Amino acid sequence: MSNLISPLPFCHRLSTEYEPLTYTTLTLHHEGEDLCLHITCFEKNPDPAYMFFLCFGSDFAIQFSCKDTVLPDSRIQLSRDGGENLEGVFWGANLVIPLSLLKEHTLSDHQLPFSIRYDRGGVISSPFAGGNTLLNLFCAEKENS
Repeated sequence: MSNLISPLPFCHRLSTEYEPLTYTTLTLHHEGEDLCLHITCFEKNPDPAYMFFLCFGSDFAIQFSCKDTVLPDSRIQLSRDGGENLEGVFWGANLVIPLSLLKEHTLSDHQLPFSIRYDRGGVISSPFAGGNTLLNLFCAEKENS
């Protein structure tokens, strides 16, 4: 799988006169036997209750916010980074997911159903139409010597 670097704009309208924006980028790549994701997020006022939901297949889900995390398996690694400036807060999450955990959710041609959603106080956004896409995983089988 080649690297995917794509800006993902999330727009949330509130009932006030301004429109706060959340800017997010997602980097995805395959490294050895792991799927690595890096999400960077910039918000004016992030709230730990605002959660990202990543779902692989129909039932393998990861949830995290700027402070909280729900991981379905202890072999998944999540680390955070971030900071702030006068315009807002930037934060990121690095996820390392063993491909072996995802194999049972992969379709026969190495396609993995994937969805990402951001729930910001009941307003849900996604960079993908309907919130879903397919990841193409090209997993080379190890050769026996």
